[in-house]
Amino acid sequence: MLSSKVSWLRILKCSISMLGTTIWIISFFLDLAALWKWVSTEYMEALVDYVGQRHDERLKQRRCLFLKPWFVAHLQGKARSFNAAKFNKGRVVGDGRLSSFLKKEGKKWGEDVDTLYTPMIWDGNHWVGLCISLTNWRVLVLDPNPKLKDMAAVCGLLDSVAQMFPYLVEKVCPPPTEGVNCLEPFIVERMGGGSYENRRSGDCGPVAIKFMELHVLGNRMG
Repeated sequence: MLSSKVSWLRILKCSISMLGTTIWIISFFLDLAALWKWVSTEYMEALVDYVGQRHDERLKQRRCLFLKPWFVAHLQGKARSFNAAKFNKGRVVGDGRLSSFLKKEGKKWGEDVDTLYTPMIWDGNHWVGLCISLTNWRVLVLDPNPKLKDMAAVCGLLDSVAQMFPYLVEKVCPPPTEGVNCLEPFIVERMGGGSYENRRSGDCGPVAIKFMELHVLGNRMG
């Protein structure tokens, strides 16, 4: 009898736990579906995971990789030290956490991956997508609302990151067949006109993720 009660208690606890998870999942997608509701980094991380897993084979074929928002945020956190360093800028950029991450089996820059996709947040309230080409030395900004900032402001927001990327490439990518890796900053561009513009406040996060997804699937969106 006692054994039976214990079994039922375990089932009840498991059911409550599963119910809590189900409620959280429903709440998560309702938040994403709500108009004008700004989404946090937690939601963006989940969306990056979802899109990356959904198109895993396509990403491998195209030598692309989806990265969570922490990647660019981690680089931004190094901007002051990087800009202040007169020598050994590569050492400032390439810390142990970043280096080990960039050399993961099957996801090594320059060997398995040539293009990176990652979200970036501007001023704490506007999400954009970035397409970073390690072969063309370019950062393409996929901006859901390009009218918010002119190109000069966009370049200013990405200036430190664009300068750091050559040092990361030099650190983790195989050397080129001819010459050496250039340390010139990556060129910052923004996708051309003709694409959807999300002028509603709060929806920029999911739209930025969708832009990255469409871009990696071959839809250049203008």
